[in-house]
Amino acid sequence: MEQYQNLDKILEEFSHITMASESDNEAILNFYKNESMQTKEESISFARDPNFFDLYRVTTDTYWTFLFLNDDMTIGGMGSVLRHIRQFNGEPTPLAYFCDLRISQSAGRKARVQWRQFFPRLISALPKLEPKLACKSAYTAILANNDAAINSLTKSGRGITYRHLGSYFVRSHLNTGLFPQKKFYTQEISNNEFSSFYQEHNEKIFLSEDPKYTFDRLKEKDASFINLGIFSQGKLVAIARPLAKNKTRRLKVQNLSGAKLHATKLLRLLGRPSPGKDGELATLELTYLTFRPDLEGEDKDRAIESIWNWIRKSRLLKEIHVINYIDNSRTTNSSILTQGICFTTNGHLFEIHPEEESGILPIKDFRFEGAFL
Repeated sequence: MEQYQNLDKILEEFSHITMASESDNEAILNFYKNESMQTKEESISFARDPNFFDLYRVTTDTYWTFLFLNDDMTIGGMGSVLRHIRQFNGEPTPLAYFCDLRISQSAGRKARVQWRQFFPRLISALPKLEPKLACKSAYTAILANNDAAINSLTKSGRGITYRHLGSYFVRSHLNTGLFPQKKFYTQEISNNEFSSFYQEHNEKIFLSEDPKYTFDRLKEKDASFINLGIFSQGKLVAIARPLAKNKTRRLKVQNLSGAKLHATKLLRLLGRPSPGKDGELATLELTYLTFRPDLEGEDKDRAIESIWNWIRKSRLLKEIHVINYIDNSRTTNSSILTQGICFTTNGHLFEIHPEEESGILPIKDFRFEGAFL
């Protein structure tokens, strides 16, 4: 009989690491709110109250949060692993997504040492857990300028390898374009139409998922979202699901400077709310954005403009600071008149595997629904 590895047994090897439970919620929130992702320009963090774990439950039933403790048993660091079912080699496959990796600058020596020791041990064990918990491989996403996150685990000699899979781009629009072209039009569609189009065009793409699970979980959280179809001459050419005010995770951006700072000051002139003093931004996320494969170049931009036109007419921006969506393309239409004021943040996807092993995840086109991760 095959002997499976056990996470509880592995944790017994580490004196200053424990697996978090609901009883740790307040302590985690207090730690998490003081830790941020540093880019070259600003500090990015997320508000996760009242329940830190709610975001994880939007996408999975199986997740683990590990706490790295100081000598006085306060939290010095943390890291979470979400077990997702994603497309890999044409089949739904369990993969581990690493997120919320934080190690405080004031963390104790043992917490820091065990932070470096534990993750190689965990990554080696994930494929060897019992079948309902095992993960074929592991991956994570890191903002391109978040050097601290990359260096915390990727320096050589730490037992694991970060293998670059590809890049993605977060487009952040402060407003919509004033004069969108009208080649396409956008309207609400049914869940069946949305799901059918998504599955048809994403079913075999690496890391694509079944959006129904997330749809059902968001309904439980009373999230506000709509299924949109983008049409040309009566033909459905793209879909998107705008999600407003995701209560499980709210964006906070501080230390804005230059063009971004001046742009946010324009929000009030546009009839929009000003960002709060704590930097919290109300976002509208365009999730599951999918185009027909034959829709290329400028037509994709025109489809986005059609969504902007629908958003403006629907008055959704009255309480929204920024619209976000993820794009895998390096090029985009930068016209303010058609696309509005937009900033782009670059991110990278990495497979994480033991140094003595080779990576197995493909370096090819992928989907990444960052609004839920």
